[in-house]
Amino acid sequence: MSRGQFILLAMLMVIASYIGSATASKFLMADESLEKSFGKTIAAERFYVYDKDGNPRIGMGIGENGWPSLELWDQAGHVRASLGLMENLSPRLALRDKNEVVRVVLRLYEDGSPALKLFDEDFQRIRAAISLTEDGAACLILRSGVDSAGAILSVEEYGSPCLGLFNKNGDIFWKAL
Repeated sequence: MSRGQFILLAMLMVIASYIGSATASKFLMADESLEKSFGKTIAAERFYVYDKDGNPRIGMGIGENGWPSLELWDQAGHVRASLGLMENLSPRLALRDKNEVVRVVLRLYEDGSPALKLFDEDFQRIRAAISLTEDGAACLILRSGVDSAGAILSVEEYGSPCLGLFNKNGDIFWKAL
């Protein structure tokens, strides 16, 4: 391709892209009547979004406890994540495994203190947690899966650290302040 042909081709590409973008903006932009109708309200207690096979993938509405909730389903129809408000209006995000067992909870308590909790495979025990208490202390908790053995590391708001180790009965057998 000669230099002249290359310049002509480049100019044609610029002109074609300009015409294409102008045409697309003319025909694909929402008209004024659509913009005005966007402000209308749709009211319902619950909404669902379905995939192409008719399976629910997103549910949003008022939960069984009477508070707003949002649920996300996987392809197999299992709820994998839920976001909602508790009765005391504190928000809670729960992440579930493929068997719909809650494994992770992120929550902001009524007093404003946040917590992240990791649960065992049966949602029976908190295995690990990170939290900030109402009085400003940061806390890390690690627990055994079979008994009450574990460790707690906390740091008060003004820098006083504490480490406690617990035996299988939950009794402190070592601590450092």
